[in-house]
Amino acid sequence: VDDDKPGMGVEFAKDKGYRIDGSAMWKPTYTPAIVVINLGANDTRGGFVQAGVAMIKQLRTWHPKVQVVCLRPFGGQAGEAPPQMVAALQKDGVTGIHHVDTTGWLDQGDYMDGVHTTPGGSRKAAEKLAPILQKLLPKTASTKR
Repeated sequence: VDDDKPGMGVEFAKDKGYRIDGSAMWKPTYTPAIVVINLGANDTRGGFVQAGVAMIKQLRTWHPKVQVVCLRPFGGQAGEAPPQMVAALQKDGVTGIHHVDTTGWLDQGDYMDGVHTTPGGSRKAAEKLAPILQKLLPKTASTKR
């Protein structure tokens, strides 16, 4: 959460002009079909839900049709925040926002430190997430034979 240092709004979108290396602010140059948000494991302070909602609304100004998937942090930290973010956005009429409950996806051995996944844990999570994301991808026009 943005307090006295860069948080999700700054680091994701550089929307407040914060530049770590003095480079130009980040500007999206492509249109993603899906954006997956996996935040919250390190940030359980107050204001997380509101900051997440604001970040997603900013993302939607750039990409109005992008599907947004908010994951429950794998270790369960701040696990209530993603569904609260999704509910707040849906209440505001924002569509294409999804919550994925990752409860039980990973085991204790899939973490380096109880929060951050090992390479194997990341692969394990990706294997579970891929079919969910596949269903959200836009359908391509079929080719006539």
